[in-house]
Amino acid sequence: FPVTIRADQGLIMLRFAPDSTDHDPNVLGIVQNLLPVRDGSWQSPNAEETNTYPNIAAFTPRSAYLGVKTDGTARLFVGSTSQVYEANGIGTGWNLRYTFTGSPQLGLSFCQIGDTTVMASGIFGDSIQYSTSSTFNTLAPIKAECIATLEGALACWNVVQGGTTYQDALLISDIENITNFTPQSDGSSQAYSVRLQDVPGAGTAIIPFRDMLCIFKRQGFWIAQYVGFPEIWNIRLVSPGVGCRGKDACVVAGDRL
Repeated sequence: FPVTIRADQGLIMLRFAPDSTDHDPNVLGIVQNLLPVRDGSWQSPNAEETNTYPNIAAFTPRSAYLGVKTDGTARLFVGSTSQVYEANGIGTGWNLRYTFTGSPQLGLSFCQIGDTTVMASGIFGDSIQYSTSSTFNTLAPIKAECIATLEGALACWNVVQGGTTYQDALLISDIENITNFTPQSDGSSQAYSVRLQDVPGAGTAIIPFRDMLCIFKRQGFWIAQYVGFPEIWNIRLVSPGVGCRGKDACVVAGDRL
């Protein structure tokens, strides 16, 4: 892509030129250690500045998650269909944090609420788990394919509750009380539940974006916004034809989804 250089901004991208030749003198064809930002770009950290962790014997990772706590420290997890390990933080090894009794099928889903890391292992896995220090413990007797957090609440999408599978159900905990999923008509609990059936199929992904939750099926896209009691959450269908194939196929990049 053609660029211009300003001393105070680094490289300023003018436009992309994907069809240029390898020998075009006005185009940068191979770029390393460059992070694009809104008004330019900056050099990325060098490879040697990151830790390289040893392999885990007989372990095939299916998911990874980096959670940042309120004090700025981070926790790095990797999970398979049988176990979850956490990096020890100094680049020398891994600590076993959880062993599944169920059978996760589609990878794990994580989110961070303050200093609490929450993990879901799908409708064939275990109940939702949480961890504040070392091991994981059961948060609620609910299984979920996807989880996300917004407004201090925990949202669970495509769930098993009470032994019954609801692949089109969205459960959202009480505000600032992620263990309470029981709604109360007087507003004493703002837990919320709804089945999204405008579009057929199972829930595939959920992700917080700006002041909303973006909720997906393969052929459907909803947004949910917290509006307070008595409605609590306002949910509306954005598109019956646009969706997302899986929980890791949608990300937030700056101000874009």
